[in-house]
Amino acid sequence: TAGSIVQQIFAGGSLMAQVRLSEARKRELVELYRATILDAFKETQDALNAVNTSEQLEKSLTEALTESRNAYDIAKERYANGATDFLILLDTQRNLLQSQDAHVQARLDRLTSALALFRAMGGGWKS
Repeated sequence: TAGSIVQQIFAGGSLMAQVRLSEARKRELVELYRATILDAFKETQDALNAVNTSEQLEKSLTEALTESRNAYDIAKERYANGATDFLILLDTQRNLLQSQDAHVQARLDRLTSALALFRAMGGGWKS
């Protein structure tokens, strides 16, 4: 009858509004998912860059450390033979210690970067 037809028309409008609301929510969730994926890619790329940079730095500082050790060994031998004074020996020792410190810091940075990469790629732990 007429009352049930009017009721169905109004109910149909309500159903259409619910469909539109569901579609809007779906679009919102898709955009949130895309943003999450893009953030994950950015974090992974940043971590990869940090790993590469820290590896190169550590390699350079390893070479510098080797050179500092050689210089210290030479200065120590020269001092033992009386060919140089104690201040030169102390200066080369200070340079060696600074090289060791820089090398250890670079290694820490490399390991920290590796952990950040592991985490960005979904590493198996929770904060």
